Amino acid sequence: MNRVKLIFPLIIASLILCNNCYSQDRTIYQIINDLLKDSTLKTDLVISEINAIHKYSELLNDTAKNNGQISPPIFGVIYYDREYFLKLVRSGLIQNEDVDYMYNQINGKYGLKLDSLLVKKRVLPMRTWQSINERSTKKLSFIYFSNPIYVKNKESVLLSVWINDGSKLKEKTFFIKLVDGKWVISTVILERNI
Repeated sequence: MNRVKLIFPLIIASLILCNNCYSQDRTIYQIINDLLKDSTLKTDLVISEINAIHKYSELLNDTAKNNGQISPPIFGVIYYDREYFLKLVRSGLIQNEDVDYMYNQINGKYGLKLDSLLVKKRVLPMRTWQSINERSTKKLSFIYFSNPIYVKNKESVLLSVWINDGSKLKEKTFFIKLVDGKWVISTVILERNI
């Protein structure tokens, strides 16, 4: 009986914590589902984890800990600084009032996941994808989304994705706009093979 008294609160706490690990941002699901219709983003599945975005100053703090040696960015980690958003202003993609608004959304928060019931494609954790691909001759392709960074009016968003077509990995950063109720890629800011 004492074990039940000890275990029951742990079970309840884990259920509450697990429920909070899913992204509560309903707009991200609309963005993802609209983007998955784009022919250049066709993949077998969506990775359930959301890639966190970090402030460049976090990288500099890590540099100070490494005796002044700048560590190379960790694979799959996205860093932005305020200057990046100022470049977006100069390019005409965002307004001056969006700079601080967008920069302040960066929190480096890990652990958020996509709710598979809200994504209109097969959703798997990264580890499951890796396990399947290690055992299979046919390699599954995936797309891995970052946290979105919204402009102040919430009608545009900066979003990075990692796309694996089964043989090579690409990083893409998009500026996405809401047009007639659908999220569409307005500008490809970055596209490179990893």
